[in-house]
Amino acid sequence: MCKIVEDMCIEAQKEALMAVAGKLLFEGTLTPEKISEYCGLSLDEVKKLQAGKKA
Repeated sequence: MCKIVEDMCIEAQKEALMAVAGKLLFEGTLTPEKISEYCGLSLDEVKKLQAGKKA
């Protein structure tokens, strides 16, 4: 049961980081590389998000 809750928390955190990255991409002041660095996401995830795909 604890593993399930832990996985849910990790997924929720990932979704929150993706939402922040999406907002930063929309703002357009940071490069995908910087967004990746600041959010702790892979550059591939940020680029997929930028292209409008779910990472």
